[in-house]
Amino acid sequence: MPKFCYNDETHTYTLDGKVLPNVTDILDSAGIVDKRWFTPESAWRGKCVHKACKLLDQGKLDWDTVDPAIAGYVRSWQAFKQQTGFKVKVCERPAYHEFWKYAGTVDRIGTMNNSMVLIDIKTGPVATWVRLQTAAYAHLYESLGLLPRFGLELKPGTGKLDWNYKLSGPWLDPGDMGTFTACIAVHNWKERNT
Repeated sequence: MPKFCYNDETHTYTLDGKVLPNVTDILDSAGIVDKRWFTPESAWRGKCVHKACKLLDQGKLDWDTVDPAIAGYVRSWQAFKQQTGFKVKVCERPAYHEFWKYAGTVDRIGTMNNSMVLIDIKTGPVATWVRLQTAAYAHLYESLGLLPRFGLELKPGTGKLDWNYKLSGPWLDPGDMGTFTACIAVHNWKERNT
């Protein structure tokens, strides 16, 4: 059985000791991801919000430890779950695709309106390339079938505005995975030739 590992510190996935490219790096290599808005602050915020939301989903979040800079985002996730009835089944689970040899960490798979769906959590606007990102994540869980995919922008705020979010989707186009596999081909070509 292959040994799959994920190192959270380096954000590195390995399969039998060989590094696998991750979904975002593949899309970036193909020129799909616009990184102009990626800053050290946004990276910190995203990592902290994801960690706090995971703890919330596990029933382990101590609100007294939540940095005020991210509290509104976490409350928005809480509000989304309460208002939509979303029930988490898969939470921040690293996985890899056996055939395509890529890896990623799915934010959430769960039920909403009696259907299994995939949700990618963002702390900024949901870019168009997230459709490809979520298609790649959904294919890590092919056994669940063609999952409706969503991007969820959590918004900060104060007071009543803490309960703000914007859901984009559902995305159902099977062609999104075809586009992602083309990005894999570009990424692999660059790895071999540059």
